[in-house]
Amino acid sequence: CCRRLNGVCRDRTLWRIVDFRTKPIRSRDLKRYTKYFQSYTEKLAIKGNFEDDSGASRFEELGKDVVCAITNTCPNLKAFHIENYAIKGDALRIVDLPQTLQTLSLKGTDVSNVVPVARSYFFKIDTHMPNLTTLILSECSWLSAHSLLVISKIPKLKELRMNSCENLGECVAYASLATRFGFKSLE
Repeated sequence: CCRRLNGVCRDRTLWRIVDFRTKPIRSRDLKRYTKYFQSYTEKLAIKGNFEDDSGASRFEELGKDVVCAITNTCPNLKAFHIENYAIKGDALRIVDLPQTLQTLSLKGTDVSNVVPVARSYFFKIDTHMPNLTTLILSECSWLSAHSLLVISKIPKLKELRMNSCENLGECVAYASLATRFGFKSLE
């Protein structure tokens, strides 16, 4: 029975598109699942907000070790949806995510500790993810207007979602420059 179940769990069709968003998944559990991911895994979607004992919502931290395990196990990952996780920008940088991505969603994430402070979290995303066509940043209250300049350089970006990003209106100059001189492929 256990061998049969193990065989079913390792079926290649089961792990091509992996969506864990129906229920929050902790980083340690996600790392355990990476042994089932395959080189043909194309899409991974995860959600990390939990309720603590008092009923308050809190974000699970997504660490570099988990992302590196995913990157090494899934060399052909095209879509990565990271929703409602806490990310420490000094530990997990944008260049630590897979280079093969065409779609990246950071919807509802909380990115903190970006070092240096003057640099955008998306620094070098245009060269690290040259095939990125879709970037979803909805509900990211940490997103600032100066990040738009870096995002606007992504060569193949066709779709950019930034609804409910509270800090985007703080500096009109950055937004104006980004829209005037960047976003060449945006539809």
